[in-house]
Amino acid sequence: MPSPTPMANPLEASANRPLSSEVARISPLHPDSVQVLHRATLARALLGHKPTRDCSPIEARKNHRQLVAAAAIPKPEAGLVVDLECPGPAGAIPLRYYRPLGHTESEQLPVLLFLHGGGGVIGDLETHDTLCRQLTQMGQFAVVAVDYRLAPEHPFPAAIEDAFAALRWLAAGHSGLEIDIRRIAVAGDSFGANLAAVLCLMARGADLEIKAQLLMCPSFWIEAEDGSSPEFVDGPLLTAEAQAWFYEHAVGRLEHGTDWRHSATLASEHRDLPPAFVLTAGADPLQTEGEQYAEQLRRGGNIVVHRCFPGMLHGFMMMGPRVRAAAVALEELTSFAIAVFAESVHAPLSPSDSSIAV
Repeated sequence: MPSPTPMANPLEASANRPLSSEVARISPLHPDSVQVLHRATLARALLGHKPTRDCSPIEARKNHRQLVAAAAIPKPEAGLVVDLECPGPAGAIPLRYYRPLGHTESEQLPVLLFLHGGGGVIGDLETHDTLCRQLTQMGQFAVVAVDYRLAPEHPFPAAIEDAFAALRWLAAGHSGLEIDIRRIAVAGDSFGANLAAVLCLMARGADLEIKAQLLMCPSFWIEAEDGSSPEFVDGPLLTAEAQAWFYEHAVGRLEHGTDWRHSATLASEHRDLPPAFVLTAGADPLQTEGEQYAEQLRRGGNIVVHRCFPGMLHGFMMMGPRVRAAAVALEELTSFAIAVFAESVHAPLSPSDSSIAV
């Protein structure tokens, strides 16, 4: 009997449908972003997803994992990928350790501690596995991703406590990993970028050296329109309703809104912090938040490179190779980390701000 014909991916089969009116009306988007948004709209419809505002956190996590799987972004091969754990304030913290191809297992590499995004409510090691593989291969350094506790089951400050515990564990040199503990950087996307920025503030007062902070489309929990790019305050992709949903579940009405561990923007001063690469997207409602934090760091006398990619969506760096700008952005970001690890970054590195059209 002939072999059965593989079933077509329904998302791929639908990719050539006419653009929805929601997508077509957004003229400032880059064509690559339009196609990503179109595919996401189709995927949600095909998977039967409810709007985020109508989901429980458990449903939202499942939906997010399904969307990442439906995107079918190719996973780069890595030299080593191992799941492990480190001690945490509430028990063992799951981690995932990556090493690039082309290095022996005994070679000590610089290491990037990575914090995933998801508004503090969704996201995990799987949803950001491809991005971590890209980072380790492009940067030729090790990556340790942290599966920190999520809200609302584990409210503030659970996530940052786990992140700080993982940083201390790495820096102590007792992990058994072949990493150079003198060369540790932190990175994150969206909410994870805020965690990374807060870690730099915490490390400053705890005798821990962080070489660099890589902040991708950062979200600093700035309420209302204060931190939003006016043209995109209600999306695309990250809508005002979704932002409110994340805020309610991760922050709610607790009285920690002025605690700088909740948002790095709230720290009283930003001096003596690691060199920063701040990546923002021009069509991201949170673009202004990243821009404002880059300015806070700059006013503190720190080395700062801010790159904004016009027409790109929130989290676009996770959308390559469908989005050409994603590869350019990650190449710049990892090149910055490589230069810092090599101690060859000195102010002024290059023009502090630029918009890059791809």
